[in-house]
This record gives sequence, C-alpha cells and structure tokens, in this order.
Amino acid sequence: MKQLPHLLACFVTTCLLAPLWAEEPCPDVRSSQIDARVEVSDTGKKCGIGIRILGVGGSIGGEFCPSYKFVYPSHQECKGDASPGNRCQPAGQLAVTALRCDCAIFGGFGTGIVLPNCECAEDPAAGGHVEDARTVSCRTPR
Repeated sequence: MKQLPHLLACFVTTCLLAPLWAEEPCPDVRSSQIDARVEVSDTGKKCGIGIRILGVGGSIGGEFCPSYKFVYPSHQECKGDASPGNRCQPAGQLAVTALRCDCAIFGGFGTGIVLPNCECAEDPAAGGHVEDARTVSCRTPR
C-alpha cells in the first residue's frame, strides 16, 4: 500500500509527458509568398471594327481578346524553403476570380457594330480556389 502513491505519481507523470515524447520532429520549413497574377486563356478572338448580326459576323484588325481571364490572389505555399524552428501548414482557401471576355458591341441581342474593345465580366461558375498556407513555430501548439 505504501508504494501505491508512488506508482500513481509515476503513472500520472508518464501520461502528462507522453505527448512531448511523441511529438513530430520540426521540419524547419516556412511558407513562400506567391504574388497575385492574371492568366489568360489561349482561346479568344480579335476585337476590331466590324459588324455582327445575331452573334455572327466579323471584324477587321484589333487586338486579341481572350475568352477568359483568371485572377489569382497573392497567397503563400509550402515549397520547402528552409526556416529553422518553423513548419508550414495549410491556412484555408482563397477565391480565384474568373472573367469571361468578349468584344464590345454597340447594339443589342448580339447585333450591332463590333468595337475594338475587349470587355470582361465576372463568371462565378468558372472560378475556383487556391490553397493558402502559413508559417508557424514548432514551439507553439498546433
């Protein structure tokens, strides 16, 4: 009976210290900054002066107007960059904005004069997400 308090104290100490012994080693990496960017699709058409009747027509000259533009926000990624005492971990998702683009038309219902301007509007159905990350110290609780 005299040993029971000592055994109980050892058991409690072991239970409290076990998570510290089982902790993963620190990977010593940080998140890397990725700048905001705009990517354009390879498909599209040239926007110049012309005519369009019920969506069919053509134009002369002008600059290329992509079918879509995708706007990626600045974010951070886990790329394995060294940083002693730190770890990189996920930090949620950020929205990627999709813009559907077409040549400007002076008129309505797909009929009118085609202008040399590329107009873009947000297309929520075509957007997506990019994963964000953050750097945290290995010495703080996760």
